[in-house]
Amino acid sequence: MKDSLSDYKNYLSKTKKVSLSTIDAYISDIDKFLYYGATIGASVPAEINADVISKYIKHLKSESLSNSTINRAISSIKSYIKFLSSNGIVSDNVAKALRPINHNNSSPEILEREEVVRLLEAPSGDTVKSKRDRVILELLYATGMKVSELVDLSIDCVNLQFNFIKIMNSGRERTVPIYPAAAKHLSEYIRIYRPAIAEKDSSLLFTNIKGNSLSRQGLWKIIKQYAEQTGINKTITPHTLRHSFAVHLLENGADIKDIKEMMGHSDISSTLFYSNILKTKFNRGYAKYHPLSK
Repeated sequence: MKDSLSDYKNYLSKTKKVSLSTIDAYISDIDKFLYYGATIGASVPAEINADVISKYIKHLKSESLSNSTINRAISSIKSYIKFLSSNGIVSDNVAKALRPINHNNSSPEILEREEVVRLLEAPSGDTVKSKRDRVILELLYATGMKVSELVDLSIDCVNLQFNFIKIMNSGRERTVPIYPAAAKHLSEYIRIYRPAIAEKDSSLLFTNIKGNSLSRQGLWKIIKQYAEQTGINKTITPHTLRHSFAVHLLENGADIKDIKEMMGHSDISSTLFYSNILKTKFNRGYAKYHPLSK
């Protein structure tokens, strides 16, 4: 099992050119899946079959995990078993028919603009942590990037002359502009506060307070901390800022194709999801406020 996981990591890194944080997330998902398989008596990975996978998905649902978390696990399992099948480690791609959980019945949380402002202003004071955290929040909302993309950002990705950031994902590069206020906070952080925590030879834009790599889990804790401070009655995650970024751009007339490029979607259908959210939002507003809609 260890050999197959090691080979798979090399495949993700060298062939697929996946970021380190994404590889870590995939391997974590697969480790949990294989451990579950072993606990129910399946020799892993050779005896993994459709029944074991189905039981594992039911197990994840019983843990009250979000659809997004379960779908990431599904994606990881599909990718891993496809790799095993392609390399003859298992006889059949038993995860080929596996499909993500349908999100249609539950729209993601979208922050109102004043709620975004409250969240961005939650980190207060002149400490290194508060200044770093303010920039993290600003960039998540300014660019709509994923958590895995933010923690992998290098300082070379920042262009403050023209106010944009280069984002790498799976070997693909995209350029996303940042608004002036975000650029101002980012410039201040790079000049004054980042040198206080980052190692001299570190290329990472963001580190933890000890100067080590900022983990995805660490970033989630940062968001949770400030979300609780604001008292906003919504479940706020890093992805909430990504969703809000897309919907707010659509509300202000941005072209759906431009949003697709900024978010790094490979398929326009992923971006059209936000058009449906906006339509639902408008329909609810109409039903609530139009005097003859009752």
